[in-house]
Amino acid sequence: MAKAMASFLALIICFMSLVSVHWGVTSAILRYIMFIVIQATNTRAITAAQ
Repeated sequence: MAKAMASFLALIICFMSLVSVHWGVTSAILRYIMFIVIQATNTRAITAAQ
């Protein structure tokens, strides 16, 4: 019983770390996309200002 409980907990910890890694990657990609969009908007604004 204790062994099953331990393996279950290990599985949950594994799953949680996978999810957190996945979220880290997703948020990094989203930040990168936002950065590109902001840069493009800034460039367009500068070009329009000139």
